[in-house]
Amino acid sequence: MRPRKFVSSRALSLPEVLFVVAIIMILAAILLAAFFHIRDQALTAACEVNEQNLAAAIEAYAADHGGQYPTANGPITLAMFGGPGNPYVDPSSLVDPADGSPYQYVFGNGDCESSVASFQIYDLGGHNDLTLRPLPHIVQNADSVAYCAGIGLVADNGMSASVNNGGPAP
Repeated sequence: MRPRKFVSSRALSLPEVLFVVAIIMILAAILLAAFFHIRDQALTAACEVNEQNLAAAIEAYAADHGGQYPTANGPITLAMFGGPGNPYVDPSSLVDPADGSPYQYVFGNGDCESSVASFQIYDLGGHNDLTLRPLPHIVQNADSVAYCAGIGLVADNGMSASVNNGGPAP
């Protein structure tokens, strides 16, 4: 029988350890950036769904009230639809998942570029511009999702309609 050769184990040197740590940190940074982008996309998608549901609730309200839309501009609340227990809106869809602020309602065309828009729903911003790129833009530096009746979802600046004190745009 042959005697076994013992292989000595050699520890990693400091530069080798630093190189491995640097590679791991670069991979972690890439993954974190991807996770944050996915989170932003999910929040924007949830906001879009909420605004579409609120628009459907406003349309149903108008259909039940002789074609009259709510005329009170400002935050969308349960009071706009007759209070708690109304058949139109789910209370969980009244706030923007991105920042927790209430959605805003403007009777009339608001910032919408169409004069046929009977109302506008918008959030107060805080969305990543990359997640808004698929939407048509009605302003340059969009950070908000808006719903224009008769048009649909658009990218907007969440504060632009509030510049007019919540009223319709001139």
